[in-house]
Amino acid sequence: MKKPLSARQAVMLAACALLALAVLLRPAAAPGVETERGGAQPRFEYQGADGRIDINRADAAALELLPGIGPARARDILEYREKYGGFGGEYELLAIPGFSLELVEGLIDYICVEDSQ
Repeated sequence: MKKPLSARQAVMLAACALLALAVLLRPAAAPGVETERGGAQPRFEYQGADGRIDINRADAAALELLPGIGPARARDILEYREKYGGFGGEYELLAIPGFSLELVEGLIDYICVEDSQ
């Protein structure tokens, strides 16, 4: 039969579990944003000032990093951008067939429109 944990052991186990949870749930710094240690993560040419992906500058590979965007949707974004000269705002993605409000709302925290091509 196993011996029950002492109060000290139970407190230490709970503290370790909370520390592990805090590390796992800590948000990652956006690329190009200063971290607490003072180093900056690399910024890519397709990123806006806040680290989000600029849909007017991103290539297909960068667009495919976005949630819900695979090769076909990335190609649709590039074709729309080429045909119309870029996006005036994030919600203009709704003009692309197959892009729903739900999809665009899910992208809002990850995309920006900083300049037109």
